[in-house]
Amino acid sequence: QHFTGEKSWSNRIDFASIGNTKGAALAQLIKRKGISPEHVVAVGDHHNDISMLKLVGMGVAMANADDSLKGHAKMITRRNNDDDHGVA
Repeated sequence: QHFTGEKSWSNRIDFASIGNTKGAALAQLIKRKGISPEHVVAVGDHHNDISMLKLVGMGVAMANADDSLKGHAKMITRRNNDDDHGVA
């Protein structure tokens, strides 16, 4: 009742306090910095990144991201996160 779990890859789950997501943490940070979410880019590859992609103006999914995450992205990289230049 105090924790939630989000898949962070096919064989991993991230556990955190309820409401503590990557998107919630990013929202707090950009608010403190005075940045509008529309001016932020976030990059992710699995379920635990969906909250970030939904928050920002430009949500980017890695090429090898889970299909459920890709549906929330505005852009998908050509390379995957196993490549040293995947985000670039």
